[in-house]
Amino acid sequence: MIELLSATLTTKTEIFSSSRLLTECRTFVRQNDGRTGAAAGVHDDCVMAMAMALQVREEMRGCRKAGIELS
Repeated sequence: MIELLSATLTTKTEIFSSSRLLTECRTFVRQNDGRTGAAAGVHDDCVMAMAMALQVREEMRGCRKAGIELS
């Protein structure tokens, strides 16, 4: 999910117009144990919301390509 966000951020920059989201992206880090999240003292709510939205969009595209009806 985070990998998709990262790829989209670099290839489709025009969809990222929120200064709050971009600020949170700048402080989103990978911890020593491999987990990702906000650096100490900051938030990652917008980053996670965008990552989830992009993941859902990708899954919906896959369903449409497979002919699965979404309602």
